[in-house]
Amino acid sequence: GGTGLDGSIAEVYKFSRVLNSAEQIIIANYLAAKYAITLSVNDIYNEDNVGNGNYDHDVAGIGRIDASNLHNDSRGTGIVRILNPSGLGNNEFLFWGHDNGDLQATETSDVPIGIDARFDRVWRVSERNTTNSSNVNVGNIDMRWDLTGLGSVIASDLRLLIDTDRDGLFADETPISGAIDLGNGIYQFSSVSSI
Repeated sequence: GGTGLDGSIAEVYKFSRVLNSAEQIIIANYLAAKYAITLSVNDIYNEDNVGNGNYDHDVAGIGRIDASNLHNDSRGTGIVRILNPSGLGNNEFLFWGHDNGDLQATETSDVPIGIDARFDRVWRVSERNTTNSSNVNVGNIDMRWDLTGLGSVIASDLRLLIDTDRDGLFADETPISGAIDLGNGIYQFSSVSSI
């Protein structure tokens, strides 16, 4: 129409289909975390806030508005993919992002007995609904980790550490074993409790 843009463009997305409302909320929260924007509605991911530690890198999420507006398998731009939630209800979401720590197993002091080292990078999860209630449980989830390029990996050596008591420490946690090698550098922990 003869008009132009006088400004900056940070990102451009092109989709091959119309996104459902759950997908739109997930993308809005990803962009809000990435660019430090506060959303006026559906600002569900809260681990990107300064008070929660700024876990605003590679944010992704799964969620459901209703049976026809859901997204229950997501990876985003990072190495973590979450899928197959067993109890994802209407208006519920699970988001995750990390602190941008090194993606190397160099942390040796804050680990449980029997664990040699863990990633320096830490992920946080936000399980909330569209009214921002934290009384949400999407059930068990499958977690896939793309460890391509991180050297030789043996599935039986992998452990998942979850800060279940939310004290910021991993040394007091029980490691989860049972990683499955899915091939091509992808390893899965199945039916992980999301809380």
